Amino acid sequence: MGTRHLICLYYNGHIVIAQYGGHEGHPSYTGRDIMTSLSDPRFIRRLRANITLIRHREPNRDYSSWHGGSIDENAGSSVLDDIAYTDRPLLHTFNLEFASDGGFCEWVYLVDLDAEVLEVYSGVSDFQMNRMHTRPVMKGRFAEAGVRQQVLRVTIPFIDLPGDKEELVKACTAGDEEVEEEGW
Repeated sequence: MGTRHLICLYYNGHIVIAQYGGHEGHPSYTGRDIMTSLSDPRFIRRLRANITLIRHREPNRDYSSWHGGSIDENAGSSVLDDIAYTDRPLLHTFNLEFASDGGFCEWVYLVDLDAEVLEVYSGVSDFQMNRMHTRPVMKGRFAEAGVRQQVLRVTIPFIDLPGDKEELVKACTAGDEEVEEEGW
């Protein structure tokens, strides 16, 4: 399925990873993968330990002599595994601006290693915004940054992550009945 999404990793007060995913971005798939990984405290420790190995690609720079690895630009949720299980520097293409296109960026998963919470956002296109009788309440990190196309659906502490994907999907899609009535 072509459900485009963004995986963000927040650490030491900054978004350090903003990884595009071109498919399977629904909570029943990508959300489940992230939930499963974050349920393991060892995985979280490895993410924190390896975050210093990430290097952002700079435009127009020649990386032909690069001796590290590279994160696939369509990695999606596997970016977290790539980081947790690496033993060498990784190049990353930072795609945070993709969150500003709610029509194409259907889901955003923000893993906050500082507060140890998972934030899940869903995208809202300009077309959807214009058809709505009432505006969604914009809150969370993206609203603070002026990105009005991402609506915070749920914030879940790592220690309270649901036990199965159905619970996660239910938490992430709560209120969709009202949204559909509004013309989303």
